[in-house]
Order: sequence, then structure tokens, then C-alpha cells
Amino acid sequence: MDRSPDRCGDRGAPATSVAVRRAISLALIASVSTAAAAGPAYTVEAETVWRAPLLEAGRCSPRAADLNADGTDDVVLGGGVEDHWGEVVALDGRTGDVLWSRRLPDDVLVALPLLDVDRDRVPDVFVGGRSRLRGVHASSGRDGRPLWRLDEANPQATFPPINFVNLLLVGDRSGDGRDDLLVVQSGGKDTRRIAARFHWVDSADGSLLETLVAPDGKESYSLPLVQQRPGERPRFYVGTGGETLSGNLLRLRPPAFAEEWRVRAIGGGFVGSPALVDLDRDGADEIVASDMPGAVYRIDAETGAVGWRWRERPRWTYVSPAAGSFGGDATLDVVAGVNRGVFPESAGADVLWLDGASGRVLSRRSFDERTTFAASSPLVLDLDGDGRDEVLIVLTDDFLDPATPGRRHRLLILDGGDDRRPVLDLELEGDSIATPRLADLDGDGRLDLVHASRHGALRLELSVSGGVPGAERRPPRVRWGEMRGGNGQGIYASQRGASP
Repeated sequence: MDRSPDRCGDRGAPATSVAVRRAISLALIASVSTAAAAGPAYTVEAETVWRAPLLEAGRCSPRAADLNADGTDDVVLGGGVEDHWGEVVALDGRTGDVLWSRRLPDDVLVALPLLDVDRDRVPDVFVGGRSRLRGVHASSGRDGRPLWRLDEANPQATFPPINFVNLLLVGDRSGDGRDDLLVVQSGGKDTRRIAARFHWVDSADGSLLETLVAPDGKESYSLPLVQQRPGERPRFYVGTGGETLSGNLLRLRPPAFAEEWRVRAIGGGFVGSPALVDLDRDGADEIVASDMPGAVYRIDAETGAVGWRWRERPRWTYVSPAAGSFGGDATLDVVAGVNRGVFPESAGADVLWLDGASGRVLSRRSFDERTTFAASSPLVLDLDGDGRDEVLIVLTDDFLDPATPGRRHRLLILDGGDDRRPVLDLELEGDSIATPRLADLDGDGRLDLVHASRHGALRLELSVSGGVPGAERRPPRVRWGEMRGGNGQGIYASQRGASP
């Protein structure tokens, strides 16, 4: 099968801006520290700024950039209907109105990189999807017009009839001063289950720079992680395998893709995407990853040694774990989402907070048998300024039958205190496997939440009152604010030389 936690999804109909403002307030008790008694109550308000009624849009993790130069970041989504058509849509960040849309031959599967390649000072949009898309498409961020298409840009190249499941911006390999694209091709309906292809593509014109094949011969749906430090050779990490097909987490050495180490998954592959983080802040990086059978790993990024592995059976997950301050000590910890049962059946979902040093369970919150982590990955933020991070998750009903009428999903923020109670709990129509986006879109000091579901996209504006004294006067700290973090690369801010 060829699902991926980074895939976008189905169709969006033209959006109409709806100026609905609805506030939801929950007064809850926050814990200031692990040693202190319960602290002051804090209130979370979520106001709906706009709704864009895009049909079947809940498989796409939103991306954002200011496309119309009005000072507010706009929202880019992809979608479509498998084997019929696809679409990429840009929404005005202020109103939710459609800025432009572009029709495509098949549904869009991947999170959308944004990069200005036509030198007009507006980020352009790259999409990939099923094989009927015939590769990768680049569209102008200003108006959606086509810039290039992978197969047309490379008429002498032969691409196997499998899907283009992931795109990632990597360093400049063409020498033109712009980042280039890494394209992962894998899966689809080819019964041979051939090894994944990794294509390096010139972002300016779509020309193929190099193609390498997964050295373990496996397919791959995991979005790769490429670490590039000045003066050092790149480090390349990627998961292979599928839902039931075995796989590995690999560290490979470009340019020849020599294997430096591998960690084998048991009973499936590494479908979720790895993250790079220095958990104990000692200057040595760790990889945090989950495999399809639901195990969570801390791995030494240099040697491949497994520091710890959490596992309970039976479990499964598409979800990528995240890191944050959950245990009250100096070591960052890990939050993960898993489903109870044997794939694809689900008997409910668990959120797990794992100690970063040992892997022991700090906390667990369980949800009933209809509730599933589909593919939305947790986001991490500190809402109330107490130094203990909150976690945003999306849960959806009945994973096996997404077309069931009346399906609902929940968007929750779980408190950083020891009881992990919800400080925001919204029940919404339809289902969603998209990871939302947390950021201040318009620079007004208030945190925005952009979310996509089967019934469309919406922008919520979050505000917090109470908590640690003075917290209401500063915006919440966002540690991990979108799929693959603040820049979509899967690398925590501290690993890029900035404070997290």
C-alpha cells in the first residue's frame, strides 16, 4: 500500500470566505513545575477567523507564505481524487478566499515545498502525487501558472510507473544559488514493489541532476531528513518499508548512497518521518522515529546505536513523533501517537509522553475504540509560559471507512501539566489526516492555527489568559509548529544553531 503521513489528499472546491467568529473558552488548572502545587487557572480562546469550504481537503498538511504581499502569510493546500484529478490551491491568509488554483491529472500526495525559483520574490509551489501526475509540477506562487513538469523537462529520462510520494528542499546542487529538490518515487500499483528512487532535481527548470536507488531494495514513504552543516558533508537519513513490508531506518552517505548504518523495524517499515534533535543538549544529535508497528526509537545519529526503544503490542502508526519539555528536567522528551490493534484495525488511540533519557512512559492518555491517529503528527508549544510544553493532536473516527456519512474528528491541545488534560477540544465535521500549522500569520502577536479536513480549511486565532504571570503579554512559544517542524526539514531549531 502507498499511504504516507506526509501525503496531501483529495479535492478542494473553490473556497468562499466566511467571516465566522466563534470563541471557545476552557478554564483549566496548569502545573507550574513538577514540584509545585497547582498554579493559576488559564483560559484558551479559539476564534474562527475564516472557513474555506474545500471538499475532501483533509489529507494535506498546510504550508504558508505571503503570496500577495499584503503582510499576512497565505495558505497552500493540495488535493484531488485518486485516478481522476488533482488540484493545488492558494488561499488568502486574511480572508480564506481563493487566490488561485491549478488543476492536475491526479491527486496530490505530498507536503508542498515553497521556494522562489522564477525570481519574482514570491515563493513558488512544488507538488507531486500519483503516477498519473507524470512526475512533479512547479507552479508560480503569484498566480498558479505552470513553470515546469518533471517528465517534460527530462524527455530522455524513463521514470517507473510508481508514485511521487515526497518532496524535500535540499542544498544547491545545480550551482545557481537556489536550493534544489529531492523527489522520492515509490509505491503505487506496481505489484513488483520495486525499490524507491531518489531524484535530485534542479528547482529552477525541473532538469534531473541525479537518481539513486534505496540500497536495501525497499520502497519508501518516509520523508527523508538531510542535515547539511557548513564545511561538512551532508548526512542523509530515510525510512524504508511499508505498512506490512519490512524496512529500515538508514543513514546514507551521498553522493554514492553508501550505507553507514541501519536500524531494522520489526513487522513493518519506517513509514513516518524521522526528526533530528539533541535531546540531552550535550552537542550530540539523536534521531527520534516511530516504525509502522508502533515502536518509538531514540537512535544515536552518528553511530546508529539504539539508546532506547518503547514498544507495546499490538500497535501501529503512521505518526511521526516530536520532542518537547514534558518531564520537568533539562532533557527534552518525546511525544508519540499510536493506535491499539493490528493494522488496519484500530481499538482506540494512545498519546504517549516518553522520557527522553530512558524511554520510560511519563504519561499516557487513551481514547476510545472509534478514535484513530490517522496520519496527523503532534505539534508542540508552550501556551501558558510554565516551561512545560502542550501538545496539539488530531484524532479521527473510523479509519477504515472514510466515506461514512457523519464522520467527525477532534482537534485537541493537551496541557503540559501532569494530568495532560485538554485545554482545547474541538469536534469538527468529516475526517482529517493532515498535520495542522501553528504560526502567527499576520504578525499581530496572536497565534494562528490553520487546519484542513475533508470539509475544508479553517484559520483559528488562539489566545491565552492567565497561567504564569505575564504569559498573556507574550505569544505562546512554538517548538514544533507544522509537519516536520518550523522549516519542514525535520530538524529542531537548536540543531540549526538557534535556540528552540
